[in-house]
Amino acid sequence: MDVMQTHADANVGRTGLWKFDGRLLDLPWGRGRLEKIELEIGLAFYRAEFEVEETCVMQADHDTENQPLVGSFMHLVGRSFLLTPDGATHEVGQGKALLLRVARNGTRFLLPGGQVVRHVGVAIHPDRLAQWYGGGLPGSLACFGEAPASGACVRLFSISNRLRRLKSLVFTSLRDGPAARIALGGICAQIMAEALDACHAQEAASSLQMTPRERFAVEDVIAGIRAGAQRPLSAEEAAAAAGLTRNRLLHVFAAIAGQSFAAFQRTERLNLSRRLIEDQGFNIGHAAEEAGYNHVTNFSVAYRRQFGETPGDTQRRAARSR
Repeated sequence: MDVMQTHADANVGRTGLWKFDGRLLDLPWGRGRLEKIELEIGLAFYRAEFEVEETCVMQADHDTENQPLVGSFMHLVGRSFLLTPDGATHEVGQGKALLLRVARNGTRFLLPGGQVVRHVGVAIHPDRLAQWYGGGLPGSLACFGEAPASGACVRLFSISNRLRRLKSLVFTSLRDGPAARIALGGICAQIMAEALDACHAQEAASSLQMTPRERFAVEDVIAGIRAGAQRPLSAEEAAAAAGLTRNRLLHVFAAIAGQSFAAFQRTERLNLSRRLIEDQGFNIGHAAEEAGYNHVTNFSVAYRRQFGETPGDTQRRAARSR
């Protein structure tokens, strides 16, 4: 994805063409930076930041025939919509990511305006990926072994806390010096492994049998958590509200939400705190308290792991935009 282009679709953004080489650029719809690093272990690493003022569409063109890649596509902050050559649309946000392979050009990314997008991607050649698995891909990844007839093979998966921490490292903790590429290669290999494991786990969870009543009951629990993220809810309370045993609630919850019960609550609480800081001008201590954190230090650590920046960074950027 060395060249990206914005297209002036109806009511969408402006037109322009830029090459991103890792430096900050002033763009008609905001500012952006994209960095690509080819690593000696056979992985390609992508790191991007976009401050999007107006909704825009970017098109990624690369040699899909001679350089086919299986890539993870994840955001630390912000959301976008992946428009694949087969005509499908996939939303990517802080909790959801995807693994994809495209067979031809035409992949586009729609970035809604008024946001910051912080993106991490790691890609690998499908032949090298098969070597990682001892010569053949498992069933859940079989579609990545050959060029998909539809034009794209996409697997959506939920971002675990471990994967989120790894992503944040590439924005906050990359070292300098002669061993920097070795350290980056290690982080990227872990990111790819976690993404692959998440795809396996997602397929297993999707096969869980549940009754319509169980689904509706757990969806009500999820809606309640989102509506009252500042109040931590115990698994026992949620199970009682859903009329399920604790273990059954946790299994059904993970299958529907794509995250564990605890991880989902933590994500919603941190998302709430970010909205309070960005949109309502809350100070950090007040935002932490509203999100259910008793100690600002613990809140700041969790916030940085979630978003790849400190609450103070978010506060300063929000103040500049007002």
